[in-house]
Amino acid sequence: MSPRRLVAAALLMFVACDRGTVTPIADELDVSPASLDFGDVYLGFPATKVIGVGNRTVADRRLDVVVTGPFWAPPQLLVPGGAQVELAVTFTPDTTGSATGTLSISEGGEPLTVALRGNGLDVPACAAAPACRVNVFEVAAGACVERVAGDGTTCTNVCIANGTCSSGVCLGTSSGCDDGDRCTTDACDPARGCTHLPVECAMPSNPCKAAACDPVLGCTEADVRDGTSCGPSDCVTSRVCVLGACQALATPDGTSCGTATPCQAQGSCARGACVSAPRSVMNELWGYTFPSIPYFEGVSDAAQNLYWFECGAVCSAVSFTREGVERWRTGVANLPEVQQHLLEGNRLFARSRDRLIALEASDGSGLWSVAMTPEPAGAP
Repeated sequence: MSPRRLVAAALLMFVACDRGTVTPIADELDVSPASLDFGDVYLGFPATKVIGVGNRTVADRRLDVVVTGPFWAPPQLLVPGGAQVELAVTFTPDTTGSATGTLSISEGGEPLTVALRGNGLDVPACAAAPACRVNVFEVAAGACVERVAGDGTTCTNVCIANGTCSSGVCLGTSSGCDDGDRCTTDACDPARGCTHLPVECAMPSNPCKAAACDPVLGCTEADVRDGTSCGPSDCVTSRVCVLGACQALATPDGTSCGTATPCQAQGSCARGACVSAPRSVMNELWGYTFPSIPYFEGVSDAAQNLYWFECGAVCSAVSFTREGVERWRTGVANLPEVQQHLLEGNRLFARSRDRLIALEASDGSGLWSVAMTPEPAGAP
């Protein structure tokens, strides 16, 4: 065969082989996932996700990338033979609501497509922060987060003028809260403004002097009222304040002396002695005759309500007010006798030889009852 015919035959064989090995791009590339959902994305905060592109052939592939909708990806992608690379896709919503698009990968022929979707959200408004703090929206938290403002940030409040922030504190020139009164402590609250609290002057050691305050001088002392007691006194000598000094003076007749009691008022001084006041008789406010109690054993609460037990054929728990009005009376059938009773909080407890009970102190209703091991005969 001539060389010319050999070349022609070789060309025909190459063309035939080339036509027989044409393979669709979908059979040569892997794209995963087939769709990409960005979910909720806030306006102004783009989100990026990746898709994997794998090359099943041995030859390098330079691919064209086309994206539609509010999405973006590099326009070209090089995938080495037998390798897989990641393609970054970004969703930048420009309006709120659902958004869709497609990503197409091709070599000039039929492309591979990936469905894209996402949802745009408005960024919530953040509340104003106090001085030297900033309130910013944080995408990861999905909420506004307060942080310390940077040093040097200009700040101002009712207490500071021409201020700048330093480590979260507003420093500057005081706006001035001095009211010119030395009897007040001047301060400034960023929320309320100037405050002026009264100065507490120390009490003098002299019993005939009292603490006082002058708006110009500040804390001073003043004389107490003449005749104020300043030491031990009797019907001979009285120690009283006179013009700010403690003096011992003769006690005048008629000065009160002694200690008053419910049955006797204070006495009065006469010729250097204390003459006692006449004794009086305490009047009975109310009375109650116990049917079976030889002597009273009762308890009282903070409101001075009285509680006791009366035992005959059956024991009864009884409560009266301090004015003598019966509050309630409850029979206790399983308690033939009462050896002890006490009040704790709002519970009245009673014990016999073989039983312990608890009653509600407000109305005498039964709460619980438990059996006890009887004490041996003759036990204390």
